[in-house]
Amino acid sequence: MINFPHLPSPLKKHKNNYLSDLSDVTIEQLMEERRKEFLGEGLRWNDLVREGMAVTTMNAWIAADAVTNVETVVPAYVLYPVPSAEISASGGLYEQNTGY
Repeated sequence: MINFPHLPSPLKKHKNNYLSDLSDVTIEQLMEERRKEFLGEGLRWNDLVREGMAVTTMNAWIAADAVTNVETVVPAYVLYPVPSAEISASGGLYEQNTGY
């Protein structure tokens, strides 16, 4: 067995090591970890929409990247439109999302 004494043990659960108490984890830390872990898997947009962070996060990225040919994200277009056939068939249960 190879021993790497300079690396912290993954079994240690202390604030000064890599693992932290779950009560200390913020939503920002969780979202950052999910961004890294699920890179390229297409989950980021759904996470941002679910947490209400899509508009601010994407507009901050556009501004920081100095992209001039990309429009900012508008809150009305975060959700997709509900198909008109579904609205008609629902008998008034569904309404169109704002902006459509």
